[in-house]
Amino acid sequence: MSNALTLHVPDSRDIVRHDGEVYLRVPTPLGRPALYLLPPVPQEFDKIDSIVMDMDGSSTDTEKLVLRAMRDMMREILQRPEFRFADKTETDDGDYPHIIGDSTTNHVRYLTSKYGDRIDDRRLSAGYLRALRRHREIRARFDLMERDFVSGDHRVFEGSALRDLLTSPSMPFEVADRTALELTDKYGVRMDRLQAAIDIYYANYHIILEGIRDGAITEALIEPMPFLAEFLSVCKKIGIKLGLVTSSVEKEAQIVMPIVFQGMNFDTPYEEYYDAVVTASDNEMENYLKPHPMLYDIALTMMGYQHQSRRTGSFGIEDSTAGLKAVRAAGIGAVAVIHPGTRNHDKSFANLGTALLNGEERGGLRDIMARSKLFLKQGSDQRRRLEQALSELSSV
Repeated sequence: MSNALTLHVPDSRDIVRHDGEVYLRVPTPLGRPALYLLPPVPQEFDKIDSIVMDMDGSSTDTEKLVLRAMRDMMREILQRPEFRFADKTETDDGDYPHIIGDSTTNHVRYLTSKYGDRIDDRRLSAGYLRALRRHREIRARFDLMERDFVSGDHRVFEGSALRDLLTSPSMPFEVADRTALELTDKYGVRMDRLQAAIDIYYANYHIILEGIRDGAITEALIEPMPFLAEFLSVCKKIGIKLGLVTSSVEKEAQIVMPIVFQGMNFDTPYEEYYDAVVTASDNEMENYLKPHPMLYDIALTMMGYQHQSRRTGSFGIEDSTAGLKAVRAAGIGAVAVIHPGTRNHDKSFANLGTALLNGEERGGLRDIMARSKLFLKQGSDQRRRLEQALSELSSV
């Protein structure tokens, strides 16, 4: 393995130096930040063992899907069918940099904070009750509702009307909406704004996903990033393990990735193609998301690299600040790719740099492979195999 290691410490308030070591400060659900040691990582490789890749924004382009579901959520909780996100002005950077590329929780937190004075809490609480119909784990959702219950009569959890609302598959939308409002008023229900809005967002997201899956929605809301098919194929051909990591829950990945693989004309199911697939559903309570490194730790461990000392042949591909921090906190190198939604994100944690765009092309997978040659050392065996594979690819 290459001895060309570098620490690459960006100028960030999240960097902590202590006893000659450098740590990254990462928020946790406990309210106290955790510190993760940043070890030196390669700038070039004799051999690459594995590459871990983000899903949204790096492997797939779901920006339109996310924004549509987020917009529908805001229209519901504001009761404003005409709602649109704010564009950038001379005095404000607009909504878009804050609702693409980070965790869903942070996206929704931003929106509920900015537009909080316009939120209809009655409709939001009713929308939360109705949104639970989109989820199957009713017992877990009941527990979540009780945890986030702010005010009202707890007997709402004991009545048959709520259970009918959650479990009746044939209840028309108009009836569900009216029932949710009646329960909200009868029991004085007021749910936590953030959690309620998140659940309404996911309900809309899943409705759209299922519409795409079932053919009811034909708009191209999910697409593979440019050069993804070639990138994955060549990596497999030269013996590199591949991991897919996403802050989305498993159900979302199970709909998004088959559409992406179909778009690339790949016959192999995505779960079999990758050596590790890790979603938000794979970590405890879906709380330890990027920039926390847990998702990448899980993926690297699944591929056989449990200890950081064995990860020097790996790097990660991300498009957002939170994702790049998560990769580096997992103890591996990082390269940033470009996505319009995260174009203005801080890329300083990418020790391998930011991949260039090919004209107006989104992403940078072509640049990582064709120009940077996967950061492999000149003359190394794997680089020779890569160059041969690229030569065969260009001749097709």
